[in-house]
Amino acid sequence: MLNCPVCGAQAPGNMKYIKLLVCDHCKTSLFLEDEAVKHVGQKSAINAAPSIFELGRRYRYRAMTFETIGRIQFDYGDGFWDEWWVQSDSGEGKWLSVDEGDIAIETPVELSEVLGNNQTLPDCEQLHVGGKITLGKIQLEITEIDTAKCVGVAGLLPEVIFPDEEHSYAHCSGAKGQIYTLECFDVQKQLFKGSWIDPFDIELF
Repeated sequence: MLNCPVCGAQAPGNMKYIKLLVCDHCKTSLFLEDEAVKHVGQKSAINAAPSIFELGRRYRYRAMTFETIGRIQFDYGDGFWDEWWVQSDSGEGKWLSVDEGDIAIETPVELSEVLGNNQTLPDCEQLHVGGKITLGKIQLEITEIDTAKCVGVAGLLPEVIFPDEEHSYAHCSGAKGQIYTLECFDVQKQLFKGSWIDPFDIELF
């Protein structure tokens, strides 16, 4: 059993693939390493805003049932959007992006399955809206480039991110309605693949 080193509250039991958690009681961000919980000295608060999702609730999207277990809120200058980390009943993790009613579902991409030999992901600063990039055999058009700042985190997350951290991102469109998101941090880049979904296809389970 793991406990918060600040207030002593018990950590949630569902810790598979989790690297960061926010204590439900004192809102302290905690880093998980080597089956130990470490206090990283930051508290987190998310702006209250209406959302169709709530932490700890179960939902169904078509044939997939899942639970929302983590949340990151980002500020991109003109507004906010939420990234919900969800875990399906099969144990697979996905991101649900919610921005003013638009919802996308994405999964991390295994780069070895996408990039060609000796190919690397481009820097976000090298891209421009309307431009095109090729990743292996995939042709993508750049639809948006911006910078996001983390406002707050909650629940359980598979990556370590703290309030006020910033990163660049590029949204891309592919064939058959597929979308890709490239995220550029100081020391790493990540690629995600997904699609837009109709909010009316999501229901409480």
